[in-house]
Amino acid sequence: MGITLNQNTDCCETTCTSTTVNTPGPQGPAGPAGTNGTNGADGISAYTNTTAAYTIPAALGIINAYVTDDTDVTFTAGQIVYFANVGHFKVLGVGSDYLNVQRLDYTGDPGVTGGTIPSGTLVVPAGMQGPAGADGEITGLTAKGQLATYNGLSASADKLSLGANGTALFADSTLNLGIKWKQPAFSDLSGTVDLGGSQVSGQIDISGSSVTGSLPLTDLANSGGAAGDLAYWNGSSWVRLAIGSAGQVLSLSGSTPQWVDTTGPSYAVRTHVTRDYSAATATADSSSVNVASVSSTWSVSNPITFTITFTDPIDTTLPLLFSSSDDTAYEITTRSTTSVTFTSTTAATGADHSISVVAFN
Repeated sequence: MGITLNQNTDCCETTCTSTTVNTPGPQGPAGPAGTNGTNGADGISAYTNTTAAYTIPAALGIINAYVTDDTDVTFTAGQIVYFANVGHFKVLGVGSDYLNVQRLDYTGDPGVTGGTIPSGTLVVPAGMQGPAGADGEITGLTAKGQLATYNGLSASADKLSLGANGTALFADSTLNLGIKWKQPAFSDLSGTVDLGGSQVSGQIDISGSSVTGSLPLTDLANSGGAAGDLAYWNGSSWVRLAIGSAGQVLSLSGSTPQWVDTTGPSYAVRTHVTRDYSAATATADSSSVNVASVSSTWSVSNPITFTITFTDPIDTTLPLLFSSSDDTAYEITTRSTTSVTFTSTTAATGADHSISVVAFN
């Protein structure tokens, strides 16, 4: 709308001028709505999914994991990705529809070597593993040798003081701390005690102990060994005596045991003496040992005697064994270091008689 203003008070003046000023009128009705704008393009996905199942490799193991949307998600070599419920992997290469990845096995990753990465597993970009935190400090230890442990009764950290010299640390589930220091005893040992390569000095006190099983002596100042070997003390150490040959016997040479060949029994005396009734003579067999001479006496209704004289003296305390092949009973009536006389205990009959005598050294 226009309004004309006269700026001169005398409108009859020819010099009068007029100014027309337009002023807005009331607002009209709203116009019709315009057409909608074009939709924007979809954004890039921040994740992808596996399209097959895979076995979780060992730490630093490598797999090709086929995935969806690998062209939308920007993956590059060297990038760290996270497989849901499995763990962190490093991208080594990117294919048209797969990721070549290496398992990093970060601390806390839930995946277990040999487990399964299911098809459809979510794969998302992840950050690098942060630096290791500072080592924790155990507080409350105030003396040399104290051990930090856990108290099962109070369900809290605790400490075990150093044990006495010569004691060892033993597990004991009956104690609150579960461990203790004690002097080892043979009853604490089981199985085989291996002393290979060790030097043991001093004495092992097993008084009051019950020892079962065996302690293998595989090395006694020398190497090797065989079934039947013996160990003996030579005055300064234990040494091995190798087993002897078949038929040998163990003997002593001074204080040293040794295997020696056997030559049969060692006889102090051995003989078989026969009295010939008709000839009234007594003879000793040819295999007699330590027999110098033999003699015999007999008369009707009297006992028969046999006297044996020794070549070498025999101690009178050495037992003499004797018997008769004709069932005549004899007894020793006289004996010295040089001879012995046997006399029948009843009268002998008129027949041949004999006696066998032996004594061992």
